[in-house]
Amino acid sequence: MFGDCDSDTVTLDSVCKEIVDCPHSTPKYTGRNLDYPAIRTSELKSGAISWHTMRYVSKDEYLERTKRITPLPGDIVYAREGTYGEAAILPPGSDFCLGQRVMLFRPDTKKCTSEFLHQAIRSDYVKRQADSKNIGATVPHVNICDAKQFLIPLPPLHLQNQFADFVKQVDKSKSEVKQALEKLELLKDSLMQKYFG
Repeated sequence: MFGDCDSDTVTLDSVCKEIVDCPHSTPKYTGRNLDYPAIRTSELKSGAISWHTMRYVSKDEYLERTKRITPLPGDIVYAREGTYGEAAILPPGSDFCLGQRVMLFRPDTKKCTSEFLHQAIRSDYVKRQADSKNIGATVPHVNICDAKQFLIPLPPLHLQNQFADFVKQVDKSKSEVKQALEKLELLKDSLMQKYFG
């Protein structure tokens, strides 16, 4: 859809309003209170947020961890250590803070959409750039200076918007299929209970 990756590339830094590293400290987690999720690399799975492993922090800890930046819907959280390269777009409805080993990209919406930037930074093209910085590294990681210089293609905004619409339709279809599968699983469980009690 966007043509050759090697032409018309720009740095991530040039298409983001902010690129911010997480605080380099372990959050003080509280129970499973749903107010302030602290997103870590373990919550970034297949381009989405996995809520099963989410840990939460108190309001005081949240305020401490958002001194550099308060994450907003549409921001992208990127795993920078271990399984670096995974990323997710933050949805509305939660007051996120950055946990450990992640960084945040805030796209400049006059230049690129969250959906396009999300897919670009998860692409093999960007992964190869990160890999080249990790040759011989004991602990694979991406530092913020390198991330800012990653190159991505930058198609016109109208094409990015078409792509974003396509991504939304695919996500909607995936959600509908998931709901249908969950209903079938409930029906199966109900029938198993009925016949095998």
